[in-house]
Amino acid sequence: MKTYPTSVSVLPLCFLIIFQCSCCDGTRLRGVSISKESFYSDSSWFTCIDGSGKIPFSKVNDDYCDCKDSSDEPGTSACPNGKFHCTNAGHRPKYIPSSWVNDGICDCCDATDENKGSTQCVNTCKELGKADRENRHREALLQNEGFDIRLSYIVTGQTKRKEREEQLQHLKVELQSAEQLKEDKEAIKIRAEEPEKKSKEEHENKWKEEVKIRKKELERETATTAFDQLDANNDSILTSEEIMKVQGFDTDHDGAVSQEEAMNILGQDQVDKESFITRLWTDGGFKIIFSELNKQNEKHDGEDIEATDLPPPPDVASTQHPVNDEDVDDYEDYDEDEDEHDHEAHEDEDLRKSQEIKDAVRRNKERRKKMEQDEEGEMPDWNEDTKKLIEVADNARLEYDEANKKYNDINNQISTLEKLQTKDFGPDQEFAILQDQCFEYTDREYTYKLCPFDKSTQRPKNGGTETSLGTWGEWDGPPDDKYSLMKYTRGKGCWNGPDRSTNVKMTCGKENAVLSATEPERCVYQFEFTTPALCKTQISINENEPLHPEHTEL
Repeated sequence: MKTYPTSVSVLPLCFLIIFQCSCCDGTRLRGVSISKESFYSDSSWFTCIDGSGKIPFSKVNDDYCDCKDSSDEPGTSACPNGKFHCTNAGHRPKYIPSSWVNDGICDCCDATDENKGSTQCVNTCKELGKADRENRHREALLQNEGFDIRLSYIVTGQTKRKEREEQLQHLKVELQSAEQLKEDKEAIKIRAEEPEKKSKEEHENKWKEEVKIRKKELERETATTAFDQLDANNDSILTSEEIMKVQGFDTDHDGAVSQEEAMNILGQDQVDKESFITRLWTDGGFKIIFSELNKQNEKHDGEDIEATDLPPPPDVASTQHPVNDEDVDDYEDYDEDEDEHDHEAHEDEDLRKSQEIKDAVRRNKERRKKMEQDEEGEMPDWNEDTKKLIEVADNARLEYDEANKKYNDINNQISTLEKLQTKDFGPDQEFAILQDQCFEYTDREYTYKLCPFDKSTQRPKNGGTETSLGTWGEWDGPPDDKYSLMKYTRGKGCWNGPDRSTNVKMTCGKENAVLSATEPERCVYQFEFTTPALCKTQISINENEPLHPEHTEL
């Protein structure tokens, strides 16, 4: 005979045995079970089972209720709260409400509840008992198959747990080495970056100084160009009269530059070129004023400079001496052709000067544009020494990054394994097999998915986005059957309602499968899930046991 472990629950079919002799010889009252037969053994007096009264035995089953607990009428329908015992020989005995006795409906398979009236009940206990035993036999086979699978789950779960523990110990040792390597590489990186940083800063500071010098030179050139534009007679002296010729200096906008306005701008009657460049250009605000004038001219880039804005060429008449009486005597000696020639020479000189100024302005603009481009980042490439230091530092950074990545990877593996080690996969690790698996169930509208210890979802049957019905929360079964219910919480919120959640009822089965999915409450879903992990007992099956009825009271 097959030997079973001590945890096996033996349900022998001998539990079906009844003592039919009591029924056959008529010693047991109708409607009384074997367990309560002793209360009816005195043929003279009957004491109510609850002790509330005592009556002559002849009043038992007389179709009149005498006892408060209805115990005097076990075989009739007289008492509203009474119970009638169906012996059901060959099948399962059971109790029915006494109000069902002789009501014209066959409730007991042995027909004992209908002994009066025209109802003719047929005893079907033998057939029902046979079908019931065959069904329980099949269930027992399935239970035992699931039990065997569960044992393999336990072996797998415990093996995985042991492997994870060994892997954890190995990784923790490896983490120490990785951490030391990371610290070493970081120190090398820091040492390599110090000279690199210093060399880069020297290069950048040198470039900044060069840009500063260039700016200063450009600023002086700009100031010089401005002075030349304003110095109408090109004598390197800028006077208030020359300032008065420039319409752009009309600060009160009355149409003319007054002597007072010119004096305010110059700060004195006249200024030499060097004083203008070093003092007036910046300190006197000339730089700002002249910048505005040039902006106006830049609107017509490439065109001649307007005479109203910049100083006009020197007037020939203004450079000649005034005519006096002594000059009249020399009038006859005046050569008109020579005078015309001198006038043309002056005009040529003025045009040349004007062109030089325009060329200087254009060169200044080009240099300023290049300077601005240089400032935007067109710094010269690193020198060779700096390049070598950068290469060394880059290699050190790369090696540190690799060491740091390895350290983080190991740390993440440890964290993942530690979470798995603390997760409740059952007292014997029997549920660990469900980790990283998903199971689906489809009804008329939706496909539901359960990923144990992770999440539950639903999506439209004909396609669409997945909706979260909750993430793994905890085991939520009763204290004596904790692992019969999984709870998933914090799913997607319902419209004007709570977050979705799922309760998963776990039952024994020979395969892992979602059998049904419903929504018994708004936003609360319920899955029926079978798994061999819950087949905790093995049933003893004896093919040679007699098919006798079962008595629960035994």
